[in-house]
Amino acid sequence: MTHWELHTNDLIRRFAEGYGAHLPIERDQTNGLQVLVCTEGDGSAAIVGHPLWRHDKSHWNDQVRGAATRLRGRGLANVTVTDAFVLDRTPIKVFNALLGGE
Repeated sequence: MTHWELHTNDLIRRFAEGYGAHLPIERDQTNGLQVLVCTEGDGSAAIVGHPLWRHDKSHWNDQVRGAATRLRGRGLANVTVTDAFVLDRTPIKVFNALLGGE
């Protein structure tokens, strides 16, 4: 595992522990990427990609696109992309995305 993957795993664990009291959050892995999934409402997911990967859909790489397709195929209405930097520095953005507000 690379350094950023180890750090990402820790951030995801802490995020799920901290925000899980307010929202049903599950940790998942899809298409080789770590994912935070919320099953409340229509369902949402935040794919946690590499910190240098772009978040906007028009710049998703094949791995991210594949993960998003699989997540939508599971019935999750809102799928977004984030990264370890955002998860570390501004986790409320990820929380809002899981609420479907981003």
